Amino acid sequence: MRRDVWQLRALKVRGASFFFSVALCIGLALMPIPGVAQLTYVDQQKQDVGAQRKTPPSKKKPPKKIELEPKTIDPSEVLPKVLTERVTADFSDSSLREFAQWLETERKLVVLLDTRSLTSAGISPAEPISDRLENEPVYFVLERLRALGVGWYLRDDVLHLTAEEEMDNLVTVPHDISRLLAQGYVPEQLYEVITTAIDPDSWDEGDASVTFLGDVMFIRHSDWVQYRITALLKALARPAERTYVFEPIDHLRIQERLDLPTSVEFKETPLSEAISELASKAKIPIRLHLAGLRDVGVRPRQPVTLTIRTREYRTVLDAILLQFHLRWMVRDGLLWVTSPDEAENCMKTAVYDVGDLCQNESETRALIDTLLDQTSQDYWLDRDGDGNIAMARPGTLVVYATEPAHDAVLVLLRSYRRALLAAQPRAQAAADPVETVYYRVPEAVAKDLVRALPELVGRSTWHRDGDPKDVGTIRQLASAPAAAPIDEELMDSETMASPPVIPYAVLVVRHRQSVQRAIRDVVDRVLHGDEDWFSANGLPSEERAGGFGGGGFGGGLLRVPSAKRR
Repeated sequence: MRRDVWQLRALKVRGASFFFSVALCIGLALMPIPGVAQLTYVDQQKQDVGAQRKTPPSKKKPPKKIELEPKTIDPSEVLPKVLTERVTADFSDSSLREFAQWLETERKLVVLLDTRSLTSAGISPAEPISDRLENEPVYFVLERLRALGVGWYLRDDVLHLTAEEEMDNLVTVPHDISRLLAQGYVPEQLYEVITTAIDPDSWDEGDASVTFLGDVMFIRHSDWVQYRITALLKALARPAERTYVFEPIDHLRIQERLDLPTSVEFKETPLSEAISELASKAKIPIRLHLAGLRDVGVRPRQPVTLTIRTREYRTVLDAILLQFHLRWMVRDGLLWVTSPDEAENCMKTAVYDVGDLCQNESETRALIDTLLDQTSQDYWLDRDGDGNIAMARPGTLVVYATEPAHDAVLVLLRSYRRALLAAQPRAQAAADPVETVYYRVPEAVAKDLVRALPELVGRSTWHRDGDPKDVGTIRQLASAPAAAPIDEELMDSETMASPPVIPYAVLVVRHRQSVQRAIRDVVDRVLHGDEDWFSANGLPSEERAGGFGGGGFGGGLLRVPSAKRR
């Protein structure tokens, strides 16, 4: 009966016949040869050795592809639709009460204006809000009202407008995290990134909490925080090079416009007029944050003198503000000119996929330390700022910081990727080094392996036509013969004068470490057969290869890593 592995049948030896035919198929190579280490296989997984066999992966996976999208999780993905529809409206001469009436009549919202809490906080419902929307979502105005001390939340389809300092609208929301858990995130690290990247100061006071129960995470916090947590979970589920959390797409468009070139010439031009002219040319909504200007003693009518040719808008803006020690920030759909302190309070959260730069926890934490050390110390809480970098899982970072800090992080990560790309050949060699291994097998087997190995393992990696990328080579050298191990009873019989001698050869194989693992597996299976296959098919042990003497063919092995050779 034909089989794909070697089988032996018991043969009776009579008279003076030699035991040579049997000895050739049992554990000849187990006999030690001086100067050659013996090869031992311990719990090595068997693999398919067909012509389509793939080379086992090296220890380090190839660099993963980093996606560029999504660049942000827009609030429109998590907020109620009624608040995200884009409208055009002018509220320049409207009071807070009139704005609430507009929401009721034009947006069909039920609005509850908490006049008691507003008045208690010194906010009059008759106070003008002086705002406008130009094809922008309604929630932009609601968020801008926070600058006046007015907070909002939506509960049971009722929009509440109240004093922000008196808001106590904690609500418990269950979040399904089964997908994140399947992607390798764990509750402990999710807790860390949520409490350090979403309104960090709010978790140490009040009744805010995070509880995990199976695949569900319960969050007790305000609606404002709940929306941002939902956006964060979306970003973690599909991380990209940099994905902002709860950041309007309008903000990214403002940043793109700031990269365009322009030329300006101001001579004793009032600051407000210079900013207005720059906004008109760049088609960017820019406003003066009057409270911030008052904090640093700057008046909107102070003169600006500046001439710049063909520079980016952000460069021109920085040059103007530098004269007054002012800063700018992008918030609530607008670019605000404000004080340094106010700009530093404008913190943003973003998820960074760094899976191509680090593959485990220790490498990820080393990258975090590098980012903290190699960017401005003014950005980070552990240094002199308020920002933070947390590991959501190995290869995924969550950064809570100002926009300049985010830009510094992105620039550093991109430069690191370019450096790794330039050093890719060396890095690959270090991850999967070339080594030389000596396989000692019977001569007849060696001849077949010289021909078969390049076809069975790593077919496209053997040296052909002088291509330096194909490093694999194989040579056959003669080796000392070995006497066949013979049963002691036969040795004592008169029929066996001396043990037979089997010719041996050594295969010298030079290849990458990952391919050598596959080669050793093939040699092992050629010499010993597929014992797992026999077991699976219920064959008795005496019908397995190597059944006589329990050895089968072994093989001597001596490994010489190429990197250490002289």
